[in-house]
Amino acid sequence: MKYLDLVMELMRCLVVATCADLGELLYHRGLYGNLVSGINNAQKILRYLTDSGQLEKGGKFYRLPGSQSQYGEHARSLTRALVTLLRQVPAAQIVREKLIKPIMVIPDALVLLRHDGQGRCIILEVMRSEKPAYLTAKVDAWQSWS
Repeated sequence: MKYLDLVMELMRCLVVATCADLGELLYHRGLYGNLVSGINNAQKILRYLTDSGQLEKGGKFYRLPGSQSQYGEHARSLTRALVTLLRQVPAAQIVREKLIKPIMVIPDALVLLRHDGQGRCIILEVMRSEKPAYLTAKVDAWQSWS
């Protein structure tokens, strides 16, 4: 199936997403002539990946096996941020929810951007309704690590 490997690669970055999220990325990579076509084809690929056990379907979203996400507000915001990033920088490498042992913090995502043999690592935290003390603790942890 065309673009099957690419959709799976994108799902490994996003962990949880809708067919609209994946269709948008396929369209912006120039793989389909319009957004609707990108979404429809993403839906077909996601169904295939679900039927073959490589993804799980939960309501209107898809997720990697083992993910506990119910695609709530935080997950939707994080996925949207990552989709926006991948639209602008398709080669970005994304690692979701990986424990950083030296400071014992799990970021929403680590993003590696490379250009001309150099790279930058971005710590992505989606903050929607966190209390000020939690935000301060996160910022302090990240600053102590850098």
